[in-house]
Amino acid sequence: MRCGWVRSGPVGYGAVRFFIQGGDEVNKPRSHSGYSEKLKDPRWQKKRLEILERDGWTCKVCHDKKSTLHVHHLWYEGKEPWEVLQDSLLTLCESCHEEETATRIELERGLLSTLKHAGLMGGDIAELDCLIENLKEFKRDIPGVLWNLSILVGTDSFWEELSQRSHKETHPEVDD
Repeated sequence: MRCGWVRSGPVGYGAVRFFIQGGDEVNKPRSHSGYSEKLKDPRWQKKRLEILERDGWTCKVCHDKKSTLHVHHLWYEGKEPWEVLQDSLLTLCESCHEEETATRIELERGLLSTLKHAGLMGGDIAELDCLIENLKEFKRDIPGVLWNLSILVGTDSFWEELSQRSHKETHPEVDD
């Protein structure tokens, strides 16, 4: 998936036009009827074995090697389970897979609510999305980057500097 934006003014005021190429099928809801049958297909079984091998037969969350392992779809891009990019597949133990499946939708809703309550506009969210896409493109450790960002954002000095910058932008006539 490719994303991008064209800025013609300040972000958050309708000045950013955002586009996603090839994103129509991303996270498209799946029907469970017939899905278990598709997982028996040799094409899925081959893809599944490739992912398990790639991930060293280890859960990517808890590093368990002894429990039953599943291959989890982070998102869907094709019509069939085997028609997805390998980057969208991840090895999880049964326990982590159940936890991910049970909590994912609610966590996504919570994240969207947090972004809205933080005052982010569509253009801001588009820029955040593109930042994450660019990090993925350069094979950065997204969870590590988010962890470091949460530490940074949690510091008083970050909020102090952000407040000062915001004040300077909204009151340019006032000198320090």
